[in-house]
Amino acid sequence: MQYTTGPLSFQHTYAEWKYQVNIFPPNKGVKLYVFQKDKWGNAVGALANLQVIIYRGDETIPSPYADIWFQAAEGSGKGTQLITFTTTAAGIFSLYIEDVSGNKISGCPYNFSVLGSKNLLPSLFLYCLRTFYLMHEM
Repeated sequence: MQYTTGPLSFQHTYAEWKYQVNIFPPNKGVKLYVFQKDKWGNAVGALANLQVIIYRGDETIPSPYADIWFQAAEGSGKGTQLITFTTTAAGIFSLYIEDVSGNKISGCPYNFSVLGSKNLLPSLFLYCLRTFYLMHEM
Protein backbone atom coordinates (compact mmCIF):
# COMPACT_ATOMS: atom_id res chain seq x y z
CA MET A 1 0.00 0.00 0.00
CA GLN A 2 1.47 3.33 -1.03
CA TYR A 3 0.49 6.70 0.28
CA THR A 4 1.51 10.25 -0.38
CA THR A 5 2.72 12.21 2.60
CA GLY A 6 1.44 15.67 3.26
CA PRO A 7 3.55 18.76 3.85
CA LEU A 8 5.82 19.00 6.87
CA SER A 9 3.92 19.74 10.08
CA PHE A 10 5.96 21.51 12.76
CA GLN A 11 3.29 20.51 15.27
CA HIS A 12 4.00 16.80 14.59
CA THR A 13 7.76 16.98 13.96
CA TYR A 14 9.84 16.24 17.05
CA ALA A 15 13.39 15.50 18.20
CA GLU A 16 15.03 12.94 20.48
CA TRP A 17 18.48 12.88 22.06
CA LYS A 18 20.59 9.86 21.14
CA TYR A 19 20.04 7.30 23.92
CA GLN A 20 17.58 9.81 25.49
CA VAL A 21 20.54 11.33 27.37
CA ASN A 22 20.70 15.13 27.67
CA ILE A 23 23.57 15.52 30.17
CA PHE A 24 27.02 15.75 28.62
CA PRO A 25 30.61 16.20 29.71
CA PRO A 26 32.56 19.17 28.32
CA ASN A 27 33.89 18.88 24.75
CA LYS A 28 31.59 15.97 23.96
CA GLY A 29 29.94 15.35 20.60
CA VAL A 30 26.15 15.57 20.93
CA LYS A 31 23.60 13.90 18.66
CA LEU A 32 19.94 14.86 18.31
CA TYR A 33 17.57 13.18 15.85
CA VAL A 34 14.76 15.17 14.21
CA PHE A 35 11.79 13.10 13.00
CA GLN A 36 9.95 15.01 10.29
CA LYS A 37 6.23 14.22 10.16
CA ASP A 38 3.13 15.39 8.31
CA LYS A 39 -0.14 16.14 10.10
CA TRP A 40 -1.10 12.45 9.99
CA GLY A 41 2.18 11.33 11.58
CA ASN A 42 3.73 9.99 8.36
CA ALA A 43 7.45 10.49 7.79
CA VAL A 44 8.20 13.35 5.39
CA GLY A 45 11.12 12.29 3.20
CA ALA A 46 12.41 15.62 1.90
CA LEU A 47 14.75 17.09 4.49
CA ALA A 48 13.54 20.48 5.69
CA ASN A 49 15.85 23.47 5.89
CA LEU A 50 16.06 23.89 9.67
CA GLN A 51 18.22 25.92 11.98
CA VAL A 52 19.29 25.40 15.59
CA ILE A 53 19.40 28.18 18.16
CA ILE A 54 20.92 27.48 21.57
CA TYR A 55 20.51 29.68 24.64
CA ARG A 56 22.43 29.33 27.89
CA GLY A 57 20.33 29.59 31.05
CA ASP A 58 18.11 32.68 30.98
CA GLU A 59 20.24 34.57 28.44
CA THR A 60 18.44 36.22 25.54
CA ILE A 61 21.41 36.16 23.15
CA PRO A 62 22.12 32.75 21.57
CA SER A 63 25.26 30.89 22.61
CA PRO A 64 27.83 30.53 19.85
CA TYR A 65 28.08 26.97 18.54
CA ALA A 66 30.10 27.03 15.34
CA ASP A 67 30.04 23.32 14.62
CA ILE A 68 26.32 22.54 14.30
CA TRP A 69 25.82 20.06 11.45
CA PHE A 70 22.67 18.70 9.81
CA GLN A 71 22.62 15.51 7.78
CA ALA A 72 20.30 12.70 6.80
CA ALA A 73 20.36 10.10 9.57
CA GLU A 74 21.44 6.88 7.88
CA GLY A 75 19.44 3.84 8.95
CA SER A 76 16.91 5.86 10.97
CA GLY A 77 14.16 5.97 8.35
CA LYS A 78 13.19 8.53 5.78
CA GLY A 79 12.72 12.08 6.88
CA THR A 80 15.07 11.80 9.86
CA GLN A 81 17.77 14.42 10.28
CA LEU A 82 20.75 14.09 12.57
CA ILE A 83 21.99 17.25 14.28
CA THR A 84 25.47 17.11 15.76
CA PHE A 85 27.55 19.63 17.68
CA THR A 86 30.24 19.71 20.37
CA THR A 87 29.57 20.97 23.88
CA THR A 88 31.67 23.89 25.01
CA ALA A 89 31.04 25.72 28.28
CA ALA A 90 29.37 24.18 31.32
CA GLY A 91 25.79 25.15 32.09
CA ILE A 92 22.14 24.50 31.37
CA PHE A 93 21.05 25.15 27.79
CA SER A 94 17.84 25.35 25.75
CA LEU A 95 17.95 24.24 22.12
CA TYR A 96 15.33 25.39 19.62
CA ILE A 97 14.84 23.87 16.17
CA GLU A 98 12.99 26.06 13.70
CA ASP A 99 12.70 27.07 10.08
CA VAL A 100 13.78 30.45 8.71
CA SER A 101 10.33 31.88 9.51
CA GLY A 102 10.67 30.99 13.20
CA ASN A 103 8.25 28.03 13.20
CA LYS A 104 9.48 25.74 15.97
CA ILE A 105 9.09 21.97 16.00
CA SER A 106 7.07 20.24 18.69
CA GLY A 107 8.72 19.86 22.09
CA CYS A 108 10.89 22.99 21.93
CA PRO A 109 12.95 23.84 23.80
CA TYR A 110 15.09 20.71 24.06
CA ASN A 111 17.04 21.27 27.25
CA PHE A 112 20.48 19.87 27.94
CA SER A 113 23.22 20.27 30.53
CA VAL A 114 26.97 20.41 30.14
CA LEU A 115 28.82 19.36 33.26
CA GLY A 116 31.41 21.59 34.81
CA SER A 117 34.62 20.57 36.51
CA LYS A 118 32.99 20.65 39.97
CA ASN A 119 31.38 17.33 40.88
CA LEU A 120 32.32 16.04 37.44
CA LEU A 121 33.14 12.52 38.55
CA PRO A 122 29.76 11.62 40.15
CA SER A 123 27.84 13.26 37.31
CA LEU A 124 29.99 11.61 34.66
CA PHE A 125 29.49 8.25 36.37
CA LEU A 126 25.70 8.68 36.26
CA TYR A 127 25.91 9.79 32.61
CA CYS A 128 27.94 6.68 31.69
CA LEU A 129 25.69 4.38 33.70
CA ARG A 130 22.53 5.73 32.07
CA THR A 131 24.07 5.58 28.59
CA PHE A 132 25.19 1.97 29.16
CA TYR A 133 21.73 1.00 30.40
CA LEU A 134 19.96 2.64 27.47
CA MET A 135 22.32 1.11 24.91
CA HIS A 136 21.70 -2.38 26.24
CA GLU A 137 17.96 -1.86 26.61
CA MET A 138 17.51 -1.53 22.82
